[in-house]
This record gives sequence, C-alpha cells and structure tokens, in this order.
Amino acid sequence: WDFEGRYDPFSYQGFDEVAVSQNVLFRRQAEALRLFGYTGGNYQRGVWHLKNVENKFVWFPRLYKQENWDNELSADGMKIYERPTSEKTRAYRSGSSEHYSEKDERIVFARAKDVLGNTLYRYVGTFKLNEAASKPFETQFDRIRDSEKINLPPKSECESLEPKRSL
Repeated sequence: WDFEGRYDPFSYQGFDEVAVSQNVLFRRQAEALRLFGYTGGNYQRGVWHLKNVENKFVWFPRLYKQENWDNELSADGMKIYERPTSEKTRAYRSGSSEHYSEKDERIVFARAKDVLGNTLYRYVGTFKLNEAASKPFETQFDRIRDSEKINLPPKSECESLEPKRSL
C-alpha cells in the first residue's frame, strides 16, 4: 500500500490513458490536470480548457447538493444532472447557450470527501451535454467514454504543488 503514491499523477507514467475502472483519485485539481499536460502550480477553478484541443475541458463538479447547485451522478455513472438551486444560478443557467455546447467534451473529476473529510477528485468519465434531454433548470450530461488519453509531462517540467513555507 503506497499512501503517497496513491494520489501521485506520475504513478501513471507509461500509461496511454486512464479509466474509470482504475479508480483514479487526486488530492488537488493540479494533480488531475498533470495527466493532460498541465505544468503549473496549484489550480483551483471549476473548469480547465485543454491546451491546443478545441472543445475539450477538464471539469471539477461537486456532485452533491450545496448552496447554489444540486448536482448528481446517476447510480450507473452514465449521466450527470446539474440543477441550479438559487436565483443567481438559475439566471446563469437561463443563459446556458453561451456557456454550454453539445460539441464540448468534459473530462470529469468529481469532487468528493473521503472518510477523514479530505477533498479528493475522482475520474468518473468523459461527458457531453445532452440538450434534448435537458430541462429549463436541469442540464443533463451523458457519459461518452469511460477512459481518456493522457499526456503526462516530465516531472522536472512541473512546478511544485507543495505550499511555500516562510521562516
């Protein structure tokens, strides 16, 4: 059992892809992004656009109810439902044609908590918007793949993700 290596993106060195069946988990978004060529430091946003790839994103949704959203992964892992729960997020959803496209592919690392309360990001598949199945205040995304090709940069090219400490 390798606790530290369990969440290390460089443990996937030599792999061509990652799959849902591998139970791919990371403690930080930047660690997940490393799989797709990211070399920067810590990153904390909901979506990251893959460089030099049109219409492909890494998405970090919270697939549980929270203040502004009630997002859900279906029991079979094949659908994600995104539901706004506040007026602010409903207004955002009403303009979704500007934010969502059926051309977009979303590589999804769902945010979750482990039994100790630590945040983890789990690869749950690659999804696309299903506009026909979506409703005014419920957007549906369908899984199109359960694996994704990776492009892991050399570790030497990547910024440290460890917090900087001062004396």
